Amino acid sequence: MPLTNYEANKYINDRLTNGKFVGLLKSDPGFNGNISSEVSATEYRRQAITFLAGAEGRTHNRDEISFPIASSNWGTIKFIGIFDAATGGNLISYSKLNYEREIKSADRYIIPEGYNIFEVR
Repeated sequence: MPLTNYEANKYINDRLTNGKFVGLLKSDPGFNGNISSEVSATEYRRQAITFLAGAEGRTHNRDEISFPIASSNWGTIKFIGIFDAATGGNLISYSKLNYEREIKSADRYIIPEGYNIFEVR
């Protein structure tokens, strides 16, 4: 049974608006949330993400998200994940990227404003 827009927006506003972080994954974490493929380079760290208030059961990242410049090869980024903590914590959502990207030394991974769309149905 689908949620109404009211309930979908409430979920977004209650669960996603504060204290979430985005991480880069090299393979599908699956529904069990296996994050063993998250980038693990010394300079890598999850980045804070701020979502706009829910509207029509959807939201997206408010700002551009810029990861540190890679000082080593990170591999090919295929998925992004939303976490409830900067380190450790839980993977709460993930998505396959439309465009995979190999990150090599001196590259920077950037998620443009409005790119990370989250929808509740």
